[in-house]
Amino acid sequence: MNSYYIVVVLLVVLALVWIMKLIGLIPQSFFVYSTTIVSIIGIMVVWVEFLRYTIRKKEYLYLSFTYKDMETAKTVANNIKGLPVKRGLLDIRGGSNIDLAVSKAIKNSSICLVLLGGKIEPAQKYEIKEMQRMHKRVIPIMITESSEVPFILSKVKPVLFKDFMKSVYYPLE
Repeated sequence: MNSYYIVVVLLVVLALVWIMKLIGLIPQSFFVYSTTIVSIIGIMVVWVEFLRYTIRKKEYLYLSFTYKDMETAKTVANNIKGLPVKRGLLDIRGGSNIDLAVSKAIKNSSICLVLLGGKIEPAQKYEIKEMQRMHKRVIPIMITESSEVPFILSKVKPVLFKDFMKSVYYPLE
């Protein structure tokens, strides 16, 4: 059962107890006892949800690239400091649903980096669309000065790879 429903039920029970107390249907001692118990349970549920969220939330960078640019992607992933890097399809386990795994990885990422070395492949286009659908911060990285920025990223200012590598903390600012 979702903990949000538990909190709503607890609030309804608390409201009913208050109403019953105001009408005079329950004595003061029962009122104090029941409101204390409901409040403690509510605090425990909120605390457990907070811990679940904190433990579940893993921040990392998502790196999108084509297989042609794999060596450059490895260089980027190995030199970024501060956050771990998920390397697109390389970090998905065999047998996993690729679309779901990519969507989940993008959803849980803080920032998405897109390596642009040439023509983007359909898989990379899908990743970029997912990033935009989830309103993620996307940083296109042009591997060479002649790299073309695809139309799908035309409204985002790209960074040259050599400039990006001078300051690997750039995406964390």
